[in-house]
Amino acid sequence: MSKPATSRFATYDEVVAYLFSAINFEKVSKYSYDPATLNLKREHDLLASVGNPHERQDFVHIAGTKGKGSTGIMLASILTAHGLKTGLLTSPHLVHVEERITINGEMMSKPHVVEVMNQLAPHIDSVRAKDPREAPTYWEILTAMAFLYCFEERCDVSVIEVGLGGRLDSTNVITPKVSVITRIDYDHTEKLGRTLTKIAGEKAAIIKEDIPVVASPQAPEAQAVIENRARETNSELRHACRILSACDTEREDRPGILLEIEGQRRRYDRLFVPLIGEHQAENVATAVAAAEALEDQGIVELSAGAIRECLGGIVIPGRIEIISHRPLIVLDCAHNVVSARALRRAITRRLRFDRMVLLLGMSMDKDLDGFLSELVPLADRVLFTKVDNPRAADAEDLAERSRRISPVAVEAIPTPEEALAAARRGLSKSDLLCITGSFYLAGKMMEILSRE
Repeated sequence: MSKPATSRFATYDEVVAYLFSAINFEKVSKYSYDPATLNLKREHDLLASVGNPHERQDFVHIAGTKGKGSTGIMLASILTAHGLKTGLLTSPHLVHVEERITINGEMMSKPHVVEVMNQLAPHIDSVRAKDPREAPTYWEILTAMAFLYCFEERCDVSVIEVGLGGRLDSTNVITPKVSVITRIDYDHTEKLGRTLTKIAGEKAAIIKEDIPVVASPQAPEAQAVIENRARETNSELRHACRILSACDTEREDRPGILLEIEGQRRRYDRLFVPLIGEHQAENVATAVAAAEALEDQGIVELSAGAIRECLGGIVIPGRIEIISHRPLIVLDCAHNVVSARALRRAITRRLRFDRMVLLLGMSMDKDLDGFLSELVPLADRVLFTKVDNPRAADAEDLAERSRRISPVAVEAIPTPEEALAAARRGLSKSDLLCITGSFYLAGKMMEILSRE
């Protein structure tokens, strides 16, 4: 990897501090969702300063409300299993920022973080000096880091997950080989719109001229928008593989799903995926359909056996992840109503326990009552806490909302560390502790548990 003539940063910690000095819309609840605020020109200019690496590599671009992260991880794993050097950009991270950028499943190393940022910093510093309001944002910088890193590491293809929406997201500067739209539902409605039609319009904007698009099953309103966009751009609209069968199962004490799907090229049977939740079958079907779209372009030659083996070992942190069995502790990143609903189905259909303790921390700009209504009635005890994030909802407010929904025992506890300790008190080996509500809470809990 090439290095700039002068090094702005010597250490990883310096880079992280520099990143956190940029405006971070992931931690801002109120801002104008428009081209003046989310300006793709900033991303184009930043990438131009390092030679436009995004114009010289192959991508798959993924947008959607639910499942885009899991689908992206599955697709990247499938491509890696077939011998391709595969980059992956996801968001947000759980513990370390470099989790967002991986190649063949290995997250970006700290020395690489320093080297890449030293190449991007001269342009960022120049813009900040002229007009700080026009400086690249946190997510725009991370997007450029991913494109530059994957280019310099000579990835064969990189899977890129949209941060928010699609139309104005910094990742939308690329022209991919395949676009993917996972399930669209209500989330970020204050930014993307309060109807599925408007939300779908924002996400379908990643569909480019003459580029095939793979779509998960959609509500009629969202499907109509995707079909119209595909016609307008002369893009072939392909559907996720057809799910012929799917059932819950266990293999070597790992709960998961066993499914058979049919794509445009072949059937894939006996696919065991060690993930909990029926929604994961849809994500598998979408990821395999996207891989087939790449196969049709000569980028990969797929093997049903390699896909079977790959999916059988897949791990997706924070997605209904069992991190302890006795007691049963589940860590999940559910943060909107649709993901809470998927978590509820998984809990009631797949997990066996006596009592359930729910530990929640959420962002204030979500449908709080809708989310709580899905999960609070299941619990015997609910604890609310607040992570160190400006968007975090007040624990006392969440507790009061919960009391209006269900007569369950409720507590508001100031910090995640104290909340986890309180949740564990009185927890028997046959009980379930479910930790959910946001990526930020899941990440904080993962950090606490990893220290143990």
